[in-house]
Amino acid sequence: MNEKGKTLLELAKEILRVTPKGNPAQFAQRLALEGVVKELEGAVFEYAEVVEAMEKRGKRDNLEYLVRWKDGGENEWVKAKGLGTTERRST
Repeated sequence: MNEKGKTLLELAKEILRVTPKGNPAQFAQRLALEGVVKELEGAVFEYAEVVEAMEKRGKRDNLEYLVRWKDGGENEWVKAKGLGTTERRST
């Protein structure tokens, strides 16, 4: 995450959004950014819903919860900061 709390995927999408579509000089950059976004979406995160937080450990910035996923995936320790989203690292 950057200093504004944006993930690499969010940053790549933002840069892609502001990169001109009709400019031939920017074609290679757009193509590369589209590839980055596709890879990040496919490999870095999958979206899943938490059913319950079963345990907690740590304090403050290191606070984590052991969560059970709605899709039946393995229980996983997730930073409390990340529980506001439904993103989880793929395995």
